[in-house]
This record gives sequence, structure tokens and C-alpha cells, in this order.
Amino acid sequence: MSLSAEVTAEEANDYGLKRDVYDVRPVRYIENESAHGWTFKFYGINAKHVDGNDIVDAGLLKAAKAVVWDQVLNKPLLSKNSHKTGFAVLHQGRLGNWLLVDWWSHDVLWKQILFRSDSIKDPVFTKDPNAVVACTWEIPLIAFERDHWVRNVQKIDQGTDAKDAIDRYLKAHFNADV
Repeated sequence: MSLSAEVTAEEANDYGLKRDVYDVRPVRYIENESAHGWTFKFYGINAKHVDGNDIVDAGLLKAAKAVVWDQVLNKPLLSKNSHKTGFAVLHQGRLGNWLLVDWWSHDVLWKQILFRSDSIKDPVFTKDPNAVVACTWEIPLIAFERDHWVRNVQKIDQGTDAKDAIDRYLKAHFNADV
């Protein structure tokens, strides 16, 4: 491989890289939803250039929400030392449909479980066994959520009500083409 910063087409091919993979995608806030004492912000990302209320397939979103609430109800570890606050990202991508279930714990910890489904028509999300954390389109959203958690919850003045701080965090929404 050459020492230049630019990867040649031949070098990219040697490593199985595709030089035309990156294309801007819409990342959109869908809604906040509360259940079982928890609140999640729901976001959608789509490899296709769709926008508005239909950023992701409605049936896929319904299946994704069922997975989120199943994790809250049936996994007691998720509730231990958590703020019962998080965000979920449904990404209709080229390699599959991805669901990132993220929540805050111990004031400073960001936790995540990653799920995958190959089908839109009959979505069944299963935990992804690979070491995937996020893709390049999800990282700006995760950074936004981190920054707003720090700004609104961790850096609060002494005496500020924790519920008010979390409510401020839940009102901050990410919408961008990345």
C-alpha cells in the first residue's frame, strides 16, 4: 500500500473496499415514546433518500418499538442504575435493517444493544453477534445524544431537579443529512 493519504482503486480493491459506498443519508427524529416508566427518543435513517414522516417503513418501526419495550420489560439489568431514558435508532441500510437500543446509566455510562433484521416485509430483529457498534451515518447522531446528555444532565447546577434536566435532554432532537 502506498504511503499517500489517497487510496488508489487498486489498493481499495485489494482490501475489499468500495470507493463509492458513502452517500449522504437523512437522519430524522421520529418521536419520543414512554412506557413502563421509561422514555426513548426514536430516530430513523434510510439508505434511500426518503424524508418526512416516512423516513422508515411503518411496519419495521412497529417491530423495532416492540423490541425496545421487550428489552425494558424482560431484562432487569437494563433497569438497574439506569435513568430509564434512552434513544433508539432504526436504520434501513444497504446491509440490513439495524436497530440500536441505547440508554443512560450511572450518570456517565452509555449502554447499547444492537439488533438486525434482513426483512422489511416480515421483520424479526435478533441481537447482532458481531462486534459492530455503529456505522458512519449513526455516529453523528450518537455524538449529538452524548453532547446533550452531558449539557442537560451531567452539567446541571446543584439543586436543579433531575427530572427537569432529563426533560430538557428529551426535548433535544437531531435532524440532519449526514
